[in-house]
Amino acid sequence: MTMTVVVPFDGSERSELSIPYAVELARRCNAEVRVLRVMQNEIEGSSLPVSLQKTVRHRVEKDLERAVARHVSEAVKVTGVPRFGNVMDEISR
Repeated sequence: MTMTVVVPFDGSERSELSIPYAVELARRCNAEVRVLRVMQNEIEGSSLPVSLQKTVRHRVEKDLERAVARHVSEAVKVTGVPRFGNVMDEISR
């Protein structure tokens, strides 16, 4: 079974700073890295139009792809994992 290092990512530059450390740790442990970005699902009673919610989802996915692309490693598999739902539920999956 392959070990996995999970890195929480909120889209900020500061959270992206942890990715190279996770890659190095994974390299030393013969593991892979999953960069996890969780967006809260539509908030009950939200007044955001569905089209705007789709735009936000698309942007979150693209931001995650770009962050992962900046930390590609030949020695370690680095994967971006976008999730949408309850943050605590999605982290524990």
